[in-house]
Amino acid sequence: MFQAMKEARRLRAFREDLPVLRELCRPGPEVRLLDVGGGTGAVTEAFAKGCGEIVVIEPDGRRIAAGSVRRPAIRFVPGTAESIPFPPGSFDCVTAIVSFHHLHDQSRALSEMRRVLRDGGRLVFMDFYPDSGTGRLLRFVGGSLHRHGLRPPEQVTETVRSAGFREVGLRRGRRGFYVSAMK
Repeated sequence: MFQAMKEARRLRAFREDLPVLRELCRPGPEVRLLDVGGGTGAVTEAFAKGCGEIVVIEPDGRRIAAGSVRRPAIRFVPGTAESIPFPPGSFDCVTAIVSFHHLHDQSRALSEMRRVLRDGGRLVFMDFYPDSGTGRLLRFVGGSLHRHGLRPPEQVTETVRSAGFREVGLRRGRRGFYVSAMK
């Protein structure tokens, strides 16, 4: 019951982001999508609907268990972005929705995301502005966990370029920013 209420609240918070995420991800029956740090898959399910295969990689076993029960159409896999347990070229799209700032080694994670993307595959992620109300709250509550990871959008796009991605785009939103890129 509590989990369902938490997910409903999260989906309401992401309501205006979902169309942008769908546009950037371009779901379709031939698309294999990997969501890095997708939790229980509530937001993933909403923006990735229509993909041929949806996989969530998540380090928290409780979230995997809850998501597996609530969303049997999504495959949940334990793991981290820094060591994605799939062979090269496995996915058409890799996403990280407000999880990029949690990653301990963002450069390594980007390298792994690029590795599991097929040639021409898309990277899409959304994160919060570091100086927004949400960003300041995360840094206050999360301390050093969020302090190192929440970075200005221009800095993040440069990190993505440095990881070997091309056609790196930045799109600004009200609550956060979106980065998209091609392998």
